[in-house]
Amino acid sequence: MVLSCVHGAAGHRKVIYNHFCTRMEAIRKKYGIEMLVVGSEGEVSEEITKKYGHHYLEFTNRPVSNKWNAGMGEIRKHNPTHVMILGSDDFVSDNLIEGYLEVLATERFDIIGITDSYYFGLNDKRSKFGVCGYWGGYPKKSIIGYARVFNKEILDGLGWKPWIDRKNSGLDFSVNQRLKQCQLRPRSHRMSIKENGWLHVDIKTRGNISSMYPLTLEEVDYKELLLKHLPLKEANSIIDYADRYITKHKRV
Repeated sequence: MVLSCVHGAAGHRKVIYNHFCTRMEAIRKKYGIEMLVVGSEGEVSEEITKKYGHHYLEFTNRPVSNKWNAGMGEIRKHNPTHVMILGSDDFVSDNLIEGYLEVLATERFDIIGITDSYYFGLNDKRSKFGVCGYWGGYPKKSIIGYARVFNKEILDGLGWKPWIDRKNSGLDFSVNQRLKQCQLRPRSHRMSIKENGWLHVDIKTRGNISSMYPLTLEEVDYKELLLKHLPLKEANSIIDYADRYITKHKRV
């Protein structure tokens, strides 16, 4: 299963969140991978989420780590063998899912994930607005937080609480702290999306907690990127929205 959290689903993030739900609906229908979303806006976010056939849990937005842990506790009831973490504006390609499934089938690893990603700035209130680029990852090429997968055994060891409570930032680091607290040494496997020809792109809109500002990016054409990795209808729909938004808000 996939676990995600959303906030601002009815505001500036509404369009991208609908596209995200569409992408995950296609993955569910093709691969049988279901998703649970934790939202914080009552009927508004619940209605959008369930419209695409996804599971929903309502929980307060902050602290953010409590929200994610609540989602993990809820998803446990479905007894998944593995849980993937995705932000509600993260888009992954079908071939990434297929690559993950091949690795998971070996049953050799407790945690798998990617070391690099693409970012696309659609937040007109922050720097790098309209920029799409490739990020090579952390200096030590460690697994990033999003698109990380935990197996059931390691989640059992963590008590299905991978994050330290009361955190609004530094969630990647808090997972490592939790592993140490529980004296766990997971078998991990890291992969590069660039080397494998996969897509993971984080589309930053207004309301995002994190910024693209500190990231060193190798700029790419977002139209070429999306058309290469996503189904044509999905890619064109996101591109049309991005074109209109960038044109409307670009600074003269």
